[in-house]
Amino acid sequence: MYSNNIVDRYVPVNVYMNGVLLSKNITMVATGGALVIVLTADNKLISWGALTTNTGTVIGAGDGATLQRSTPVNMDMTAFGSKAVSKISTGAYTAQALTTDGSVFGLGDNSYLMVGDGTVTNRLVFTANTILPTALWISGETVSDITQAAVNFIVTTSSGRTLWMGESTDYQLATAFAPNVSAPIELMRYTTKVQMIAAYSGANSKNIMILTDGCSYNLTSTPKSFNVTCNAQNTVYQFGTGYPSSTKYLLPTVVTGFVSETIVDVIMGMGDVPSVAVKGFAMALSKTGKLFSWGINTYGTLGDGTSTTNGTPQDITAITTSPLYKKYVNMVSCKYTSCKSSLIFANL
Repeated sequence: MYSNNIVDRYVPVNVYMNGVLLSKNITMVATGGALVIVLTADNKLISWGALTTNTGTVIGAGDGATLQRSTPVNMDMTAFGSKAVSKISTGAYTAQALTTDGSVFGLGDNSYLMVGDGTVTNRLVFTANTILPTALWISGETVSDITQAAVNFIVTTSSGRTLWMGESTDYQLATAFAPNVSAPIELMRYTTKVQMIAAYSGANSKNIMILTDGCSYNLTSTPKSFNVTCNAQNTVYQFGTGYPSSTKYLLPTVVTGFVSETIVDVIMGMGDVPSVAVKGFAMALSKTGKLFSWGINTYGTLGDGTSTTNGTPQDITAITTSPLYKKYVNMVSCKYTSCKSSLIFANL
């Protein structure tokens, strides 16, 4: 926001569009922790705020200085060379960038080994991830998407595999390995092809959702190729601490309750105060415009007219007393303890 002082804002304010943002066309925004990063049409990364370590030490805004920035600054992009950025993702303590050729760059707190440079040294500017390429062993495979959770970095590859790095004290890496995992761990190998990953990037959030395409992928007799068998319905997986908050899933757990609906989007948010942020909530949007919600409901986030926690998905477009009743939901977004929906009225 536009301010030269550290002042909390309770209504929207204009971002300072002079200085480094003057005449820039912003094409992407990512927020996480206390850092905001924007990508511009001319391939510049510009940020304000600051990343910190998990102990509160200021790492900075990615410009090389250990300062909190109240106005936008150019991030140091030396490591990128001439590569074009295609996606940015920020977590509680780190930020990641993906380029059009599938290269990945990270910065921030490296105690969870998520920068991927093979060290535990905190990085003040974007640094090339040199660990991920060693895990891309299928011919022609590249990184196609990146997602940041609080203390996890998740990669989707062009062949539909998911690779995970970071902290796993609550089993969110779906392994029984050491808490901090520096080498990428593959999840659901040759079982389903991942379409989408959702993770809330606030501190203490350790729950992750995966949407798959309902297909089974197995190696053929020819190395590095697949046999594919598809079912009619895709599948949503949930793991981490999840709901109930006392449960920790060592392996992904299938979320049921969508009847015959095909899910096209999954969203996660924090459902309670930060000290118990692991009590998250989730939303799933179906191909027919139905919106399902489940999880913690302290602030009425599930949209069912109550504040009662619900452990199974419910279709809130089927609640007769809801303004969403029989409406076609086109889009949903969630952050912290609130959600908003974009609607198309079905009966026009």
